[in-house]
Parts: sequence; structure tokens; C-alpha cells
Amino acid sequence: MKHFYSYCEYFGEKPPKLKDLEEILYYIEPFCMYIENPKSNDIAYTIDFNCDWDSEHGMSRIIRNGEILYVGEGMVHFYLKAWENLDSYKNDVGNFVFNGKFV
Repeated sequence: MKHFYSYCEYFGEKPPKLKDLEEILYYIEPFCMYIENPKSNDIAYTIDFNCDWDSEHGMSRIIRNGEILYVGEGMVHFYLKAWENLDSYKNDVGNFVFNGKFV
């Protein structure tokens, strides 16, 4: 839920009031899942969402081995791959998982 509020705040959007985490499902819609070519036995993928608070860009999540590495502006897999080293995610200013935005 903190990813959601930080994302809205960053883009100057007013987030809808949610009573619980599941209510966010009313405001997002997954439209693309990009599965990276495997490296060793690791699993990595990007999910892109349409979302009510950023209809132009949407929102992306990059997940590797069950760990969320990126939450931010959509269609990120064009420039940030799921196999990047951890510093690539930490240095991306639009990533709401790192950079002190809600850690």
C-alpha cells in the first residue's frame, strides 16, 4: 500500500481512500507480463498495469525470485531489465522501492 501512496504523491495525484489493501484492485488492471529469459534457476518478470492515477504511463513492477525490485512508472522493461544488478534499481529515481521514498 505504501508503494501506491508514494507513487500518487510523486506524480501529484490524489489517491483514492482505501480501507484495505485489496481495494487497490479496483484501481489497477494488469495488461502485460514480460518474462525475462532465465539466468540460472532464477525467475524474473515485469508486470505492467493500467492505473487510475496515471492513465498516461501506468505502473510497473519488476519481481525477481519473489522479491519486488521496482515499483514505478509503467513500461519500464524497455530500459530496466529484471536481471540488472541491485544498484541499478537503487539508483533509478523513479523506483519507489528504494531511494528512501518509503523504506
